[in-house]
Amino acid sequence: MCGILFRSRAASIGTDRVGVARANQEVLWRQLRAAVAKRGPDWQRGMEYSGESAGRGEHGSESRSSRTDGEEAFYSTHPFDMSVFSSVLHLRGPRLVPQPVIRTHVKGNSSSHSFLCWNGELFADSNDPSAMNLPLDSSDTEILAHTLFDVAAENSFKVTLLDTLSRLRGPWAILVFDAPSSTLYFGRDFLGRRSLLAHFPDQVDPSFYISSVAAGTSAHRNAIQTDAPTADNDDALSDVSRDDDVWWGDSQSFWHEVPADGIYSICFSDLDPSHSRDSFRKHLVHIPWSRTSDSALEQTMTCPANDTLNTEIPNSDPTLFDTPLNTPDTVLKVPMPTTAESMEALETTKSLLSASVKARIETIPRMHQNQLQKHTSDTLNEPKNVDGDSEPLAILFSGGLDCMILAALAAQHFGDSGAVIDLLNVAFDNPRVRNAAAKTRAALDDAKAKKLKKDKRKKKTNPVELDHVVDKEVGIVKDLADASLSDIANENELENLTLDQQTQPNLYPSHLFAVPDRKTGLKGCEELKLVYPYVTWRFVEIDVAYEEAQEMKPHIMELMHPLESVMDMSIALAFWFASRAAGSVVHANGDRVAYKSKAKVLLSGLGADEQCGGYNRHRKSFDSSGWQGLILELQKDVSRISKRNLGRDDRIVSDHGREIRFPYLSESVVSMLSKLPVHLKTDPRLPRGVGDKLLLRQMAVSLGLDRASVEAKRAVQFGARTAKMEDGREKGDMKLTDTKNK
Repeated sequence: MCGILFRSRAASIGTDRVGVARANQEVLWRQLRAAVAKRGPDWQRGMEYSGESAGRGEHGSESRSSRTDGEEAFYSTHPFDMSVFSSVLHLRGPRLVPQPVIRTHVKGNSSSHSFLCWNGELFADSNDPSAMNLPLDSSDTEILAHTLFDVAAENSFKVTLLDTLSRLRGPWAILVFDAPSSTLYFGRDFLGRRSLLAHFPDQVDPSFYISSVAAGTSAHRNAIQTDAPTADNDDALSDVSRDDDVWWGDSQSFWHEVPADGIYSICFSDLDPSHSRDSFRKHLVHIPWSRTSDSALEQTMTCPANDTLNTEIPNSDPTLFDTPLNTPDTVLKVPMPTTAESMEALETTKSLLSASVKARIETIPRMHQNQLQKHTSDTLNEPKNVDGDSEPLAILFSGGLDCMILAALAAQHFGDSGAVIDLLNVAFDNPRVRNAAAKTRAALDDAKAKKLKKDKRKKKTNPVELDHVVDKEVGIVKDLADASLSDIANENELENLTLDQQTQPNLYPSHLFAVPDRKTGLKGCEELKLVYPYVTWRFVEIDVAYEEAQEMKPHIMELMHPLESVMDMSIALAFWFASRAAGSVVHANGDRVAYKSKAKVLLSGLGADEQCGGYNRHRKSFDSSGWQGLILELQKDVSRISKRNLGRDDRIVSDHGREIRFPYLSESVVSMLSKLPVHLKTDPRLPRGVGDKLLLRQMAVSLGLDRASVEAKRAVQFGARTAKMEDGREKGDMKLTDTKNK
């Protein structure tokens, strides 16, 4: 994983306004460099290109020199200054490959210098003959640079680039400058699994930026909101939340998420010397992903996966299952496949997801020093590397269905190798829950006292143990202080509120962190220990005090940008603290000790709900419009994966110098799930906790995870309780700026 940062601007300073902007630009540049450096703690390097007004080498060629700060400096043949900065988190190959990767082109007495900034991970895919497969111990940066610069020297650079990007499998963002043509190319993989942002020249900052992260830009955004014309409601929305942008660079946001719809290029030799926004818009070239096999199409890239869903309407015959459709909710059991089609769907999907997990863990540093078992069996039994300095795998872990499957598959691949897997489980002190719980406790204590007094008069005692009432939808304790105590006076109702033994305070440093995800996480960890005892499962309890969450909010808001909704903040808070991975573990003897994971790679279950019908809106679509409506809703979710959360999650997790990987979003898994008939993936005729994500629940049963197989879907912001920490009236789609102005 790496961090990418680029800036271009007119070489001549010009007006006083631009001169003032130059000073502000340097402040922003330093802030961005610091933020990008955090993404790659193993290496950072910058380089500068000075435009033609600053001087050239002999015969108008570029010349190369070293600055006093050790960074590379060049003179360019176009009238723009360019600055480039990269940071590297070393995860692949026997040695670190410095970035930016520089290639010098010599033609007669002239020379020019191309560069590559690469933020990605390429994974082997034996199921895809068109994929670029790399040796396990190789550097994808090195191989990609060789392909683009050395192989392309014999062909058109553009043709080689498009062909190469079509064969990449895995998450990536790229920035590459072809010096002979003075053309900059940039873009992201078709699912947008790595962040890449752009700023186009405007009145506030006349520079053009490409960056992995948007830190340090509050002043610029405030200036835009103050000086720029007021937009209508649609234009005020963030780019990434708009499906119908005329141009993705149009909005009042300082930064724009680069769409994951192909590759973009700009030729600096064609740009107007003013370096204006209009000039960029005019000359920005979009080369889209092609989802057809028409070889006659030019200037396109072949999309590496099929994300168009099968529209087959299923047979409503209930004999598809080995249990009745109307299984009571109180006795949940996952029906296993009974037809050849459904059994094949389960086995094939399981095999592809298993291969996806394997590809994403076998490149983890020091897990492959002696080389993982050659691909001759399904289990990675080598190396027996259990030294204290090894880096564990970590999983963002709630104990829910999706992450439990990933944990089980990882355990199977590690085999009896002494592997350690950190399960990162985050919980927040939510003051609304705390205050409501206090009021509830007071009300229930009063009810208990009255009940005991009444029983005493009847000469009988019947102690009643009481606990909070949990709101079904959001998992927040209801405020019973305003409720009539007669509503809870019935003894049977009171007995139903008995405290779950899993949340007893003696198991926690504070009952404030006994959130839903902590309870399911502990249960999930115990199930994994039982089924896969040869793995060391390290359950990391990450408890976040309200005051600390508030302190970090401004920083997290910068990382989120250009996303700015209440829901985005709730999710980003959970991901930032979880990926910081600093908490505590409880040893077998009961001792609690502080612990911070060394893991550089985190696995996430994102993508499972979108593809397998895990959201409540999928069930609602089925209820209102049948299978047709469900398919349309699923297609909408799959099609907009690249526009939703992945860029945000990459920016959040990478702030800690770690990399997030998404096994459910491998190209092979996406293609397979899109190909399957909808009823094999999800069946809303079955109860919640069974029919939703049916295929994955069947997979969990096959992996020995019976408890997890019927675990209901719960959003992270509710499971960790980052939602509605201050104002219960907040809605997820509200802008954070709107909540401040209330």
